[in-house]
Amino acid sequence: MNRVYSVDFLRGLMAILVMCYHFVSWGVSGLDSSSLFSRFGLYAVTIFYLISGYSLAYVYFDRDVRVKSYLFSRFFRIAPLFYLVSIIFMSKLLLTGADLTFYGVFLNFSFLFSLFDPGEYLATGAWSIGNEMFFYCIFLIILKSSDSKMFLILFFIMSVLCLIYFRFYELDMNESLSSQWDLYINPMNHLAFFLFGVVTYVYRLNSWIKGGFLWVFVLTFVVAFYFYPVDGDRINIASGFNFLVFSLSSVSIFIVFIIANKFAFMKGKLSEWLGEISYSAYLVHPICWYVLKHSYLTFFDGELNYFVLFVFVIITLLVSSFSFRFFEKPIMNYGKKMINKGGLSRAS
Repeated sequence: MNRVYSVDFLRGLMAILVMCYHFVSWGVSGLDSSSLFSRFGLYAVTIFYLISGYSLAYVYFDRDVRVKSYLFSRFFRIAPLFYLVSIIFMSKLLLTGADLTFYGVFLNFSFLFSLFDPGEYLATGAWSIGNEMFFYCIFLIILKSSDSKMFLILFFIMSVLCLIYFRFYELDMNESLSSQWDLYINPMNHLAFFLFGVVTYVYRLNSWIKGGFLWVFVLTFVVAFYFYPVDGDRINIASGFNFLVFSLSSVSIFIVFIIANKFAFMKGKLSEWLGEISYSAYLVHPICWYVLKHSYLTFFDGELNYFVLFVFVIITLLVSSFSFRFFEKPIMNYGKKMINKGGLSRAS
């Protein structure tokens, strides 16, 4: 199966933009909805979900999927680094005397927090990983249905209705996004994007874009992501009509990158590397931030600035590359051996 290099590139790029958003907002100043970093910081996760749905459909749809093999492969890809990062955050909480309950630990290590208590995640950004695991289960239900395409459409319609309900009725534009964070991160507020990624592959939506008019249409929304006039709290870009603009922009960026896979410059080591380190960069960058910030302030007399944050980003990417090569990849290979040795790839 051919690798979709442009999707790898986009996945890595979004992870870096989330990192940049966090580093700038934590280190220099808080960012409102007018900031490009803030917009990508919020909608990069939306694009992650689009990519995830597309990638799973690319690998599994219309194929003989073995349930145990599917679950084990997803677990060995997601859980090891998630557990390691969660343990580090747990240790920090214990050292600082913060509350840590058995209930919260159980929900995190079982990945059930996204369903029962979305705000009960331990590691910064881990909420989206809990949602991913839930989406993987929804995808498996679709795959094992008697008519996968029909069930896909039904689930997608349901998820779009849930999305509209959350963005137009549940989220209050008169309140800050942070005060409604548990509502925002609810998996039913994001499932539509994951399923749209699946729909994009199954129905080859990218192949529908033909002719200059449609390209202009797509590029218009991409440009709107940069120049659309919104300011104030991030709730202003997460709900209401503005949400539609930025969601369509995210979808457009996603489809453009799928189409871009036919270009030779996308098919190289850089795209492959960005895809490999994206998960590490997303999960480990808050830990790198904490260590690098305290090290810098301890050994250097000065305030954080954009150059220092740039150095932090480079160091974090190196750490992420190390994490993938020496931690994630060996565990994934071990998981594949377990699956093959145990006959899970042949058992339903």
